[in-house]
Amino acid sequence: ENTEDARVYADNIWATLDKVRDVVPDLFLVHGGDGKGADRLAASWAERREVQQLTYSLDRRLGARAGFKRNEQMLSLNPRYVVAFPGNGVTERLVIDAKARRITVVDRRSPLGTSPGS
Repeated sequence: ENTEDARVYADNIWATLDKVRDVVPDLFLVHGGDGKGADRLAASWAERREVQQLTYSLDRRLGARAGFKRNEQMLSLNPRYVVAFPGNGVTERLVIDAKARRITVVDRRSPLGTSPGS
């Protein structure tokens, strides 16, 4: 991934979260707390925008199941929105589970993803 791609990726995350906050002024950001990628960029956004955040870290003792378990814990908070950025099978499962719970998903995993309020 080159520097330009990284900048576009970061800008997409910040712009998407700004749009979500426009729809949800009392936004409380919950994320996986990873030190890199979308979690880190979302945390930076929250710090800069003075948005409260809660981190659910991976329980590494769970091995390959850790990401799925963390996402189950986050969904148990009954969020109004789930915002999905490019990820892996864990992200895919999060989107499927959120939709099954009738949680609005802002899907930004591709350039033609959905937007908040759409």
